[in-house]
Amino acid sequence: MGEDEKWRELASKYEPPAEEGRKRRRSVQTPADPTRLFALIVLVVLVLLTVGQTYTCIRISNLQDVSRRIEEQTAKRQEELKTELKKEIEETLDSLKNTYQRETRGMRQDVMAAAGSVDATRQEVQRTRAMAESLRKEQERRAAELEQQVATKADREQLAPLTQDLTTTRQDLNSTKEDVQKVVMQLGMARSEMGTLIARNQHEITQLRRLGERDYFEFVLDRGTASPLLGGIRLELRKTNVRRVLYNIAVYADDQRLEKKDLTINEAIFIAVRSHRKPLELVVNKIEKNRVTGYVSAPRAVSGR
Repeated sequence: MGEDEKWRELASKYEPPAEEGRKRRRSVQTPADPTRLFALIVLVVLVLLTVGQTYTCIRISNLQDVSRRIEEQTAKRQEELKTELKKEIEETLDSLKNTYQRETRGMRQDVMAAAGSVDATRQEVQRTRAMAESLRKEQERRAAELEQQVATKADREQLAPLTQDLTTTRQDLNSTKEDVQKVVMQLGMARSEMGTLIARNQHEITQLRRLGERDYFEFVLDRGTASPLLGGIRLELRKTNVRRVLYNIAVYADDQRLEKKDLTINEAIFIAVRSHRKPLELVVNKIEKNRVTGYVSAPRAVSGR
């Protein structure tokens, strides 16, 4: 047998039959095993779950970062608000403190001015008492002289005119006292701490002017304008409060300025000036917005005989 025949025989031994080759090809095209398919599905599901969990963790982490940043910004804003509120409170307290100091300083000046006015009034009272004592002694001396003259004169004709003069003078004094009492009772006027009558309107001012005891200077004063000379002083309206019926006024007397605050209507304010032995009296009868109406009364000078 030749060499070629041997190789053909060996090849025929190892070559599979046609039927067996067709079976192998069908086995390759047969669907996979169900267990493998289930495992594959489980694997895909696990992968999807892992991806979803990872996304959820990333999302939660981002939300936590955002929440942390919001908390930091909120805390920062709260600190800023606390700082601003503290600053505003301090500024308000400083403003109130300065206002209180200014008002206290003004009240202290008013008290000192009032104390000076009281001292001046006390001096006027002392001088008035001294004058009254001197007049009393003078009257006693004249009465003694009159009694001596009456005792030495026996002529009834000379004594009668003198007695008549005394009786007429006494009647005039009593009549004047009765007129004053009638005016006071009819008008219902109040008296100030210095004993002067306080007029509440123009009619009462006219009645007091008729008594002849004091001179009366009426005025209508607007805010920011100075009054003309009223009995030796000038006035300047500083402020009015119609609801509380109060006003502030500045008084210029003897080259000095004195400011009176929180005065009300029909309240007598006494001002000592060098040109009068007794103090002047200031009274406001009406308070309007930026305007007051009232009068200044001054003691009338007594002409000597």
